[in-house]
Amino acid sequence: MQTSLEINTISETAILRRGDQQKTCHKGEWMEFYTLLAWLRSDPSKKDQFLRRELLLSGGEWSKKKEKTAHKILSRHLKELESHKLDSLLNSPRPTLEWRLTVDPINIHWNPSFELCVKWLFSRGWNPNKATTLRVSAPPVEWIVAVTKTLIALYSGNMEQAIELVEESKTYTSDPVLLKISQLTRLRIAIRYLPDDESIDDVEETVDYWGDSPIGQHLRAQACALSAFASIEEHISDRLESLTQLTKELQISSDMGTLGTLSHTMAILCRRLGNIDDAETYLNQAIPIILASRDILAIQNALFTLGHCRYVKLKKIGQKPDQAIFQLLNLNMEIRQTFGIGKDSAQCEILGATLALINGDIDLANSYLQEAEKFVFSDYDHACFHRARARVIWNEAFINDGKIKENVREKVIQDLKVSLEMFGRSGRSIPMVRKELEIIESGGFPKSWRTLRLASP
Repeated sequence: MQTSLEINTISETAILRRGDQQKTCHKGEWMEFYTLLAWLRSDPSKKDQFLRRELLLSGGEWSKKKEKTAHKILSRHLKELESHKLDSLLNSPRPTLEWRLTVDPINIHWNPSFELCVKWLFSRGWNPNKATTLRVSAPPVEWIVAVTKTLIALYSGNMEQAIELVEESKTYTSDPVLLKISQLTRLRIAIRYLPDDESIDDVEETVDYWGDSPIGQHLRAQACALSAFASIEEHISDRLESLTQLTKELQISSDMGTLGTLSHTMAILCRRLGNIDDAETYLNQAIPIILASRDILAIQNALFTLGHCRYVKLKKIGQKPDQAIFQLLNLNMEIRQTFGIGKDSAQCEILGATLALINGDIDLANSYLQEAEKFVFSDYDHACFHRARARVIWNEAFINDGKIKENVREKVIQDLKVSLEMFGRSGRSIPMVRKELEIIESGGFPKSWRTLRLASP
Protein backbone atom coordinates (compact mmCIF):
# COMPACT_ATOMS: atom_id res chain seq x y z
CA MET A 1 0.00 0.00 0.00
CA GLN A 2 1.49 3.31 -1.12
CA THR A 3 2.46 5.89 1.47
CA SER A 4 3.21 9.57 0.94
CA LEU A 5 3.91 12.80 2.79
CA GLU A 6 3.12 16.33 1.63
CA ILE A 7 4.93 19.30 3.19
CA ASN A 8 3.31 22.67 2.51
CA THR A 9 5.00 25.65 4.16
CA ILE A 10 2.52 28.10 2.60
CA SER A 11 -0.41 26.70 4.57
CA GLU A 12 1.96 25.18 7.16
CA THR A 13 0.46 21.72 6.93
CA ALA A 14 1.91 18.22 6.76
CA ILE A 15 -0.39 15.58 5.21
CA LEU A 16 0.32 11.89 5.86
CA ARG A 17 -1.28 9.33 3.55
CA ARG A 18 -1.45 5.56 3.46
CA GLY A 19 -3.93 4.17 0.96
CA ASP A 20 -7.25 5.79 1.79
CA GLN A 21 -6.10 6.80 5.29
CA GLN A 22 -5.04 10.42 5.77
CA LYS A 23 -4.03 12.75 8.60
CA THR A 24 -3.29 16.47 8.40
CA CYS A 25 -1.02 18.20 10.92
CA HIS A 26 -1.59 21.96 11.11
CA LYS A 27 1.23 24.38 11.93
CA GLY A 28 3.29 24.21 15.11
CA GLU A 29 5.21 21.27 16.49
CA TRP A 30 3.97 18.48 14.19
CA MET A 31 4.50 20.53 11.04
CA GLU A 32 8.08 21.01 12.24
CA PHE A 33 8.45 17.35 13.19
CA TYR A 34 7.45 16.02 9.78
CA THR A 35 9.40 18.69 7.87
CA LEU A 36 12.53 17.63 9.75
CA LEU A 37 11.84 13.97 8.96
CA ALA A 38 11.14 14.74 5.30
CA TRP A 39 14.31 16.84 4.99
CA LEU A 40 16.46 14.01 6.36
CA ARG A 41 14.72 11.42 4.17
CA SER A 42 15.12 13.52 1.02
CA ASP A 43 18.87 14.10 1.44
CA PRO A 44 20.76 11.12 -0.11
CA SER A 45 23.52 11.45 2.51
CA LYS A 46 21.00 11.36 5.38
CA LYS A 47 18.06 9.30 4.05
CA ASP A 48 18.69 6.37 6.44
CA GLN A 49 19.57 8.60 9.38
CA PHE A 50 17.27 8.81 12.39
CA LEU A 51 15.94 12.09 13.71
CA ARG A 52 17.12 11.98 17.30
CA ARG A 53 15.55 13.81 20.19
CA GLU A 54 18.62 16.04 20.68
CA LEU A 55 18.16 17.52 17.18
CA LEU A 56 14.36 17.74 17.47
CA LEU A 57 14.54 19.74 20.70
CA SER A 58 17.12 22.18 19.35
CA GLY A 59 14.70 24.37 17.34
CA GLY A 60 11.20 25.69 16.78
CA GLU A 61 8.31 24.92 19.14
CA TRP A 62 10.20 21.87 20.38
CA SER A 63 13.00 23.96 21.89
CA LYS A 64 10.49 25.35 24.40
CA LYS A 65 9.61 21.91 25.75
CA LYS A 66 11.27 19.98 28.54
CA GLU A 67 12.42 16.49 27.68
CA LYS A 68 9.78 14.78 29.85
CA THR A 69 7.04 16.90 28.29
CA ALA A 70 8.28 16.06 24.79
CA HIS A 71 8.35 12.39 25.78
CA LYS A 72 4.64 12.47 26.72
CA ILE A 73 3.61 14.43 23.61
CA LEU A 74 5.46 12.03 21.30
CA SER A 75 3.97 8.98 23.02
CA ARG A 76 0.43 10.32 22.54
CA HIS A 77 1.07 11.22 18.90
CA LEU A 78 2.46 7.79 18.04
CA LYS A 79 -0.60 6.14 19.59
CA GLU A 80 -2.80 8.45 17.52
CA LEU A 81 -0.97 7.43 14.34
CA GLU A 82 -1.52 3.80 15.25
CA SER A 83 -5.26 4.37 15.67
CA HIS A 84 -5.34 5.91 12.16
CA LYS A 85 -3.31 2.97 10.80
CA LEU A 86 -0.55 5.40 9.80
CA ASP A 87 2.14 4.20 12.21
CA SER A 88 3.91 2.31 9.39
CA LEU A 89 5.05 5.67 7.98
CA LEU A 90 7.56 5.88 10.84
CA ASN A 91 10.37 3.57 11.84
CA SER A 92 10.83 4.07 15.59
CA PRO A 93 13.04 1.44 17.30
CA ARG A 94 12.88 3.63 20.42
CA PRO A 95 9.61 5.53 19.99
CA THR A 96 10.38 8.57 22.13
CA LEU A 97 14.07 8.84 21.20
CA GLU A 98 14.51 8.40 17.44
CA TRP A 99 12.39 8.37 14.30
CA ARG A 100 12.81 7.86 10.57
CA LEU A 101 10.32 8.10 7.70
CA THR A 102 9.66 4.92 5.74
CA VAL A 103 8.11 6.91 2.88
CA ASP A 104 10.06 6.62 -0.37
CA PRO A 105 11.74 10.01 -1.04
CA ILE A 106 10.00 10.12 -4.43
CA ASN A 107 6.67 10.18 -2.59
CA ILE A 108 7.56 13.20 -0.45
CA HIS A 109 5.95 16.27 -2.03
CA TRP A 110 7.14 19.81 -1.30
CA ASN A 111 5.08 22.98 -1.74
CA PRO A 112 6.26 25.43 -2.94
CA SER A 113 9.65 23.65 -3.33
CA PHE A 114 12.17 21.58 -1.42
CA GLU A 115 14.57 24.51 -1.14
CA LEU A 116 11.96 26.95 0.19
CA CYS A 117 10.55 24.40 2.64
CA VAL A 118 14.01 23.68 4.04
CA LYS A 119 14.66 27.42 4.28
CA TRP A 120 11.40 27.72 6.28
CA LEU A 121 12.60 24.91 8.57
CA PHE A 122 15.98 26.46 9.30
CA SER A 123 14.40 29.88 9.86
CA ARG A 124 12.71 28.36 12.90
CA GLY A 125 16.02 27.81 14.68
CA TRP A 126 17.36 24.45 13.53
CA ASN A 127 21.03 24.26 12.64
CA PRO A 128 21.56 21.83 9.72
CA ASN A 129 25.04 21.08 11.04
CA LYS A 130 23.57 19.56 14.19
CA ALA A 131 22.40 16.59 12.16
CA THR A 132 25.98 15.60 11.47
CA THR A 133 28.23 17.56 13.80
CA LEU A 134 28.78 17.57 17.53
CA ARG A 135 30.45 20.80 18.59
CA VAL A 136 32.32 20.96 21.87
CA SER A 137 33.41 24.24 23.41
CA ALA A 138 36.89 24.57 24.92
CA PRO A 139 36.69 22.74 28.26
CA PRO A 140 37.68 24.82 31.31
CA VAL A 141 40.79 23.58 33.10
CA GLU A 142 38.75 23.17 36.28
CA TRP A 143 36.37 20.78 34.47
CA ILE A 144 39.28 18.75 33.07
CA VAL A 145 40.86 18.48 36.53
CA ALA A 146 37.58 17.47 38.22
CA VAL A 147 36.71 14.75 35.67
CA THR A 148 40.26 13.39 35.69
CA LYS A 149 40.28 13.24 39.49
CA THR A 150 36.89 11.52 39.34
CA LEU A 151 38.39 8.70 37.28
CA ILE A 152 41.40 8.46 39.59
CA ALA A 153 39.09 8.17 42.61
CA LEU A 154 36.85 5.67 40.83
CA TYR A 155 39.62 3.29 39.84
CA SER A 156 41.28 3.69 43.23
CA GLY A 157 38.10 2.45 44.88
CA ASN A 158 37.07 5.76 46.50
CA MET A 159 33.43 5.89 45.37
CA GLU A 160 32.25 8.72 47.64
CA GLN A 161 35.02 11.01 46.45
CA ALA A 162 34.34 10.03 42.83
CA ILE A 163 30.68 11.06 43.13
CA GLU A 164 31.60 14.37 44.80
CA LEU A 165 34.15 15.20 42.10
CA VAL A 166 31.92 14.34 39.15
CA GLU A 167 29.16 16.54 40.58
CA GLU A 168 31.73 19.30 41.12
CA SER A 169 32.77 19.03 37.45
CA LYS A 170 29.25 20.06 36.40
CA THR A 171 29.66 23.39 38.18
CA TYR A 172 32.56 24.42 35.94
CA THR A 173 30.75 24.41 32.58
CA SER A 174 27.43 25.18 30.94
CA ASP A 175 28.38 23.50 27.66
CA PRO A 176 25.76 20.76 27.03
CA VAL A 177 28.27 18.30 25.60
CA LEU A 178 30.71 18.66 28.51
CA LEU A 179 27.81 18.28 30.93
CA LYS A 180 26.75 15.09 29.16
CA ILE A 181 30.31 13.75 29.42
CA SER A 182 30.20 14.44 33.17
CA GLN A 183 26.88 12.63 33.30
CA LEU A 184 28.35 9.72 31.33
CA THR A 185 31.11 9.51 33.95
CA ARG A 186 28.56 9.49 36.77
CA LEU A 187 26.64 6.75 34.99
CA ARG A 188 29.83 4.70 34.85
CA ILE A 189 29.99 4.90 38.65
CA ALA A 190 26.28 4.42 39.31
CA ILE A 191 25.69 1.44 37.04
CA ARG A 192 28.39 -0.59 38.73
CA TYR A 193 28.20 0.56 42.32
CA LEU A 194 24.99 2.51 42.99
CA PRO A 195 22.10 0.46 41.57
CA ASP A 196 19.46 2.74 43.14
CA ASP A 197 21.04 5.98 41.86
CA GLU A 198 18.47 8.10 40.01
CA SER A 199 21.00 8.96 37.27
CA ILE A 200 20.62 5.42 35.88
CA ASP A 201 17.16 6.46 34.68
CA ASP A 202 18.90 8.85 32.27
CA VAL A 203 20.97 6.19 30.52
CA GLU A 204 18.79 6.03 27.38
CA GLU A 205 18.82 9.81 27.09
CA THR A 206 22.60 9.74 27.40
CA VAL A 207 22.84 7.07 24.69
CA ASP A 208 20.81 9.12 22.23
CA TYR A 209 22.25 12.57 22.80
CA TRP A 210 25.36 12.54 20.69
CA GLY A 211 24.37 12.71 17.02
CA ASP A 212 26.36 11.24 14.16
CA SER A 213 29.69 13.08 14.15
CA PRO A 214 32.85 11.00 14.78
CA ILE A 215 33.11 12.19 18.39
CA GLY A 216 29.37 11.74 18.75
CA GLN A 217 29.58 8.15 17.54
CA HIS A 218 32.40 7.45 19.99
CA LEU A 219 30.55 8.89 22.99
CA ARG A 220 27.27 7.25 22.00
CA ALA A 221 29.08 3.91 21.77
CA GLN A 222 30.48 4.39 25.27
CA ALA A 223 26.99 5.15 26.59
CA CYS A 224 25.57 2.13 24.73
CA ALA A 225 28.18 -0.13 26.32
CA LEU A 226 27.24 1.19 29.77
CA SER A 227 23.55 0.74 29.05
CA ALA A 228 24.16 -2.83 27.92
CA PHE A 229 26.27 -3.57 30.98
CA ALA A 230 23.38 -2.42 33.19
CA SER A 231 20.66 -4.28 31.27
CA ILE A 232 18.57 -6.84 33.08
CA GLU A 233 18.61 -10.41 31.83
CA GLU A 234 15.49 -10.32 29.65
CA HIS A 235 16.87 -7.35 27.68
CA ILE A 236 20.37 -8.71 27.04
CA SER A 237 19.58 -10.18 23.60
CA ASP A 238 18.20 -6.81 22.40
CA ARG A 239 21.28 -5.00 23.72
CA LEU A 240 23.54 -7.48 21.96
CA GLU A 241 21.75 -6.84 18.67
CA SER A 242 22.10 -3.06 19.07
CA LEU A 243 25.81 -3.32 19.87
CA THR A 244 26.37 -5.59 16.87
CA GLN A 245 24.92 -2.92 14.57
CA LEU A 246 26.94 -0.19 16.26
CA THR A 247 30.11 -2.26 15.86
CA LYS A 248 29.53 -2.45 12.11
CA GLU A 249 29.26 1.34 11.97
CA LEU A 250 32.47 1.77 13.98
CA GLN A 251 34.37 -0.62 11.70
CA ILE A 252 33.64 1.79 8.87
CA SER A 253 34.77 4.82 10.90
CA SER A 254 37.94 3.02 12.11
CA ASP A 255 37.35 3.91 15.77
CA MET A 256 39.45 1.03 17.06
CA GLY A 257 39.47 2.00 20.73
CA THR A 258 35.70 2.09 20.98
CA LEU A 259 35.40 -1.01 18.79
CA GLY A 260 37.49 -2.89 21.36
CA THR A 261 35.24 -1.66 24.19
CA LEU A 262 32.08 -2.73 22.36
CA SER A 263 33.48 -6.15 21.42
CA HIS A 264 34.41 -6.74 25.07
CA THR A 265 30.95 -5.64 26.22
CA MET A 266 29.34 -8.04 23.74
CA ALA A 267 31.54 -10.81 25.14
CA ILE A 268 30.21 -10.05 28.64
CA LEU A 269 26.60 -10.14 27.39
CA CYS A 270 27.18 -13.46 25.64
CA ARG A 271 28.73 -14.88 28.80
CA ARG A 272 25.67 -13.83 30.80
CA LEU A 273 23.46 -15.54 28.21
CA GLY A 274 25.60 -18.68 28.45
CA ASN A 275 26.86 -18.38 24.86
CA ILE A 276 30.50 -18.99 25.71
CA ASP A 277 31.66 -19.73 22.16
CA ASP A 278 30.25 -16.38 20.99
CA ALA A 279 31.81 -14.66 24.00
CA GLU A 280 35.23 -16.06 23.08
CA THR A 281 34.75 -14.94 19.48
CA TYR A 282 34.12 -11.36 20.62
CA LEU A 283 37.07 -11.52 23.02
CA ASN A 284 39.33 -12.71 20.21
CA GLN A 285 38.33 -9.54 18.35
CA ALA A 286 38.55 -7.25 21.37
CA ILE A 287 41.84 -8.18 23.00
CA PRO A 288 44.24 -7.53 20.07
CA ILE A 289 42.50 -4.18 19.44
CA ILE A 290 42.68 -3.22 23.12
CA LEU A 291 46.35 -4.21 23.31
CA ALA A 292 47.10 -2.18 20.18
CA SER A 293 45.34 0.86 21.68
CA ARG A 294 47.41 0.47 24.90
CA ASP A 295 44.34 0.89 27.10
CA ILE A 296 45.70 -0.81 30.20
CA LEU A 297 42.43 -0.64 32.18
CA ALA A 298 40.50 -2.22 29.29
CA ILE A 299 43.19 -4.90 29.03
CA GLN A 300 42.80 -5.65 32.75
CA ASN A 301 39.03 -6.08 32.41
CA ALA A 302 39.32 -8.23 29.29
CA LEU A 303 41.78 -10.59 30.99
CA PHE A 304 39.20 -11.26 33.72
CA THR A 305 36.43 -11.89 31.19
CA LEU A 306 38.63 -14.27 29.19
CA GLY A 307 39.56 -16.19 32.35
CA HIS A 308 35.92 -16.43 33.41
CA CYS A 309 34.80 -17.65 29.97
CA ARG A 310 37.57 -20.25 29.88
CA TYR A 311 36.45 -21.57 33.29
CA VAL A 312 32.81 -21.88 32.18
CA LYS A 313 33.85 -23.63 28.97
CA LEU A 314 36.01 -26.17 30.84
CA LYS A 315 33.25 -26.71 33.41
CA LYS A 316 30.79 -27.60 30.64
CA ILE A 317 33.01 -30.46 29.50
CA GLY A 318 33.68 -31.68 33.03
CA GLN A 319 37.19 -30.29 33.43
CA LYS A 320 38.67 -28.34 36.35
CA PRO A 321 40.13 -24.84 36.01
CA ASP A 322 43.52 -25.03 34.29
CA GLN A 323 46.72 -23.10 34.79
CA ALA A 324 45.95 -20.71 31.92
CA ILE A 325 42.95 -19.34 33.83
CA PHE A 326 45.06 -18.58 36.90
CA GLN A 327 47.69 -16.94 34.68
CA LEU A 328 45.02 -14.59 33.30
CA LEU A 329 43.65 -13.75 36.75
CA ASN A 330 47.12 -13.22 38.20
CA LEU A 331 48.02 -10.94 35.29
CA ASN A 332 44.90 -8.91 36.04
CA MET A 333 46.12 -8.55 39.64
CA GLU A 334 49.65 -7.69 38.51
CA ILE A 335 48.31 -4.76 36.48
CA ARG A 336 46.61 -3.38 39.59
CA GLN A 337 49.72 -3.84 41.72
CA THR A 338 51.91 -2.18 39.08
CA PHE A 339 49.71 0.74 38.02
CA GLY A 340 47.39 1.10 41.02
CA ILE A 341 44.25 0.85 38.84
CA GLY A 342 41.26 -1.44 39.05
CA LYS A 343 40.82 -1.07 42.80
CA ASP A 344 37.09 -0.62 42.27
CA SER A 345 36.30 -4.34 42.16
CA ALA A 346 37.42 -7.60 43.76
CA GLN A 347 35.72 -9.91 41.25
CA CYS A 348 39.04 -11.24 39.93
CA GLU A 349 40.23 -12.32 43.39
CA ILE A 350 36.82 -13.73 44.33
CA LEU A 351 36.75 -15.83 41.17
CA GLY A 352 40.32 -16.94 41.86
CA ALA A 353 39.34 -18.09 45.36
CA THR A 354 36.37 -20.04 44.01
CA LEU A 355 38.43 -21.76 41.31
CA ALA A 356 41.29 -22.56 43.70
CA LEU A 357 38.73 -24.20 45.99
CA ILE A 358 37.37 -26.27 43.10
CA ASN A 359 40.94 -27.48 42.51
CA GLY A 360 41.25 -28.34 46.21
CA ASP A 361 43.93 -25.73 46.94
CA ILE A 362 42.68 -24.20 50.21
CA ASP A 363 45.84 -22.17 50.78
CA LEU A 364 45.57 -20.52 47.36
CA ALA A 365 41.86 -19.87 47.92
CA ASN A 366 42.61 -18.13 51.22
CA SER A 367 45.37 -16.12 49.57
CA TYR A 368 42.93 -14.83 46.93
CA LEU A 369 40.35 -14.01 49.63
CA GLN A 370 42.87 -12.02 51.64
CA GLU A 371 43.67 -9.97 48.56
CA ALA A 372 39.97 -9.61 47.66
CA GLU A 373 39.10 -8.17 51.08
CA LYS A 374 41.19 -5.08 50.29
CA PHE A 375 39.02 -4.13 47.29
CA VAL A 376 35.46 -5.15 48.21
CA PHE A 377 33.36 -1.99 47.72
CA SER A 378 30.10 -2.62 45.87
CA ASP A 379 27.15 -4.52 47.31
CA TYR A 380 27.62 -7.15 44.62
CA ASP A 381 31.30 -7.60 45.53
CA HIS A 382 30.34 -7.97 49.21
CA ALA A 383 27.72 -10.59 48.29
CA CYS A 384 30.15 -12.65 46.19
CA PHE A 385 32.98 -12.30 48.72
CA HIS A 386 30.96 -13.53 51.71
CA ARG A 387 29.56 -16.46 49.74
CA ALA A 388 33.05 -17.47 48.55
CA ARG A 389 34.45 -17.15 52.07
CA ALA A 390 31.64 -19.29 53.49
CA ARG A 391 32.50 -22.06 51.05
CA VAL A 392 36.23 -21.87 51.82
CA ILE A 393 35.65 -21.93 55.60
CA TRP A 394 33.31 -24.91 55.28
CA ASN A 395 35.61 -26.97 53.06
CA GLU A 396 38.75 -26.11 55.05
CA ALA A 397 37.07 -27.29 58.26
CA PHE A 398 35.84 -30.49 56.65
CA ILE A 399 39.27 -31.32 55.22
CA ASN A 400 41.05 -30.61 58.53
CA ASP A 401 38.53 -32.14 60.96
CA GLY A 402 36.42 -34.50 58.85
CA LYS A 403 33.30 -32.76 60.20
CA ILE A 404 31.73 -29.36 60.69
CA LYS A 405 31.83 -28.02 64.23
CA GLU A 406 29.07 -25.79 65.50
CA ASN A 407 31.25 -22.66 65.67
CA VAL A 408 32.25 -23.19 62.02
CA ARG A 409 28.63 -23.67 61.02
CA GLU A 410 27.75 -20.35 62.71
CA LYS A 411 30.51 -18.51 60.82
CA VAL A 412 29.29 -19.94 57.53
CA ILE A 413 25.67 -19.07 58.32
CA GLN A 414 26.68 -15.50 59.16
CA ASP A 415 28.59 -15.12 55.89
CA LEU A 416 25.68 -16.49 53.86
CA LYS A 417 23.23 -14.15 55.58
CA VAL A 418 25.42 -11.19 54.69
CA SER A 419 25.75 -12.51 51.13
CA LEU A 420 21.98 -12.88 50.76
CA GLU A 421 21.36 -9.36 52.07
CA MET A 422 24.00 -7.83 49.78
CA PHE A 423 22.70 -9.65 46.70
CA GLY A 424 19.31 -8.12 47.50
CA ARG A 425 20.80 -4.64 47.85
CA SER A 426 22.57 -4.99 44.52
CA GLY A 427 19.25 -5.70 42.82
CA ARG A 428 19.99 -9.36 42.13
CA SER A 429 18.04 -12.38 43.25
CA ILE A 430 20.21 -15.44 43.88
CA PRO A 431 17.93 -18.33 44.94
CA MET A 432 20.97 -20.65 45.29
CA VAL A 433 22.34 -18.66 48.25
CA ARG A 434 19.00 -18.78 50.06
CA LYS A 435 18.82 -22.55 49.46
CA GLU A 436 22.39 -23.05 50.73
CA LEU A 437 21.59 -21.05 53.86
CA GLU A 438 18.44 -23.07 54.57
CA ILE A 439 20.29 -26.37 54.16
CA ILE A 440 23.16 -25.38 56.46
CA GLU A 441 20.82 -23.91 59.11
CA SER A 442 18.98 -27.24 59.16
CA GLY A 443 22.26 -29.16 59.68
CA GLY A 444 22.66 -30.34 56.08
CA PHE A 445 25.39 -30.15 53.42
CA PRO A 446 24.64 -28.23 50.16
CA LYS A 447 24.99 -30.47 47.12
CA SER A 448 26.66 -27.66 45.19
CA TRP A 449 29.44 -27.65 47.83
CA ARG A 450 29.84 -31.42 47.82
CA THR A 451 31.76 -31.29 44.54
CA LEU A 452 34.18 -28.84 46.11
CA ARG A 453 34.83 -31.24 49.00
CA LEU A 454 35.44 -34.16 46.63
CA ALA A 455 37.78 -32.03 44.52
CA SER A 456 40.13 -31.54 47.43
CA PRO A 457 43.16 -33.84 47.96
